[in-house]
Amino acid sequence: MAITQNFKEQALKQIINRREKAEFIAEQIKTELSNKIPEFYNLMNEQKANTTSLLDAIIHGADIDTINNIKNNFAVLKEKQSKLLISNGYPEDLLEPKYECNICNDTGIAENGKECICLKKIRNRLRYSAYCKEFPLDEHSFDSFSLEYYKGEKECAKMQSVLNSCKEYALNFNGSMKNLLLCGGTGLGKTHLSLSIANNIISKGYNVLYNSAQNFLNAIQQETFGKSYSNVTENVLNCDLLILDDLGVEFSTQFSVSNVYNIINTRLINKRSTIINTNLSIEEIEEKY
Repeated sequence: MAITQNFKEQALKQIINRREKAEFIAEQIKTELSNKIPEFYNLMNEQKANTTSLLDAIIHGADIDTINNIKNNFAVLKEKQSKLLISNGYPEDLLEPKYECNICNDTGIAENGKECICLKKIRNRLRYSAYCKEFPLDEHSFDSFSLEYYKGEKECAKMQSVLNSCKEYALNFNGSMKNLLLCGGTGLGKTHLSLSIANNIISKGYNVLYNSAQNFLNAIQQETFGKSYSNVTENVLNCDLLILDDLGVEFSTQFSVSNVYNIINTRLINKRSTIINTNLSIEEIEEKY
């Protein structure tokens, strides 16, 4: 887990690329229409001239009436453009860039000056992919969780109840502390359900990490003894939701036991949410830790 990336910077690059692509497509459409419709070509030239006039007026300190007249002309030209598009069978917003996010128009910054939710989602998915690449999210959702694998009416009803609880957990997650312990043997669906929770919560803009307890402990050990600088300890302790998979399978040493305690205890103190998947029973957990 030698993670050194600046996830916010990477996320911003993705958003800027989206914005540039939308604006490039809009410019292509303008060029095509200018070639097809002579009136549109003339109108585009008028708009460019009007923009130049506005810049000149501002630079040379023109009076407010002059500037307002130029701005009013923008509105007149905009209306002409809309009517021209409609009369030629096009939607009037055809020339507007089609940004993926209508909150920030693919800038990453919302109107209040804070990070847009789209930036948070991309950044958190990048972070997740870097730390948790062994557990891809794309293949796991509540919709793809099938109860057909569970035999018998009682077992099926029990798993339906577990599925409903996991859905409710994801639906109501708001960043405040809420923990889950998923116990049971191999192949019962603990990983699928917890990955489905992770998928839902990341889509809300929260920071989620998911990995086996052994992988996290290995990374923390390397970081502790100066063999890596991945900030994994800080991320494990402070992410909005930590999912520890296969707790109890890791090699049992003084280091592992003390760090499992530190992770869970620190997150409880800081009111951070944690989900633990384990094949152990409650009694076995008590005995091991």
